[in-house]
Amino acid sequence: WVEGVLGNGEREYIELEANISSFYLFNGYISYTKPHLYEENSRVKKIRIKNLETGSSKDFTLKDSMEMQLISLLDLNIWSNVNTNLEITILEVYPGEKYKDLCIQAIIPVY
Repeated sequence: WVEGVLGNGEREYIELEANISSFYLFNGYISYTKPHLYEENSRVKKIRIKNLETGSSKDFTLKDSMEMQLISLLDLNIWSNVNTNLEITILEVYPGEKYKDLCIQAIIPVY
């Protein structure tokens, strides 16, 4: 996912509908053949995840790292065997050295 049209990505959001307890997030633009692109593009620093069914939310601060980061959703009143609508809002970013584009390499659900 790359957001670069409206600025640095702050206040943009991603909606998911899933039955998950957590997910892994790979932050930034990750290319093992062009590793300089990670620092050149913006990365997520802080997100808010909101359960759109219940209204509960939680903020998470992410490391400025290419390593996968586990985001637990246990505090968001998610029931097992029920799909839940989630909203992930970008609150802060680590600015890119060259580009404003905010990049998220992958969001991988954990069931």
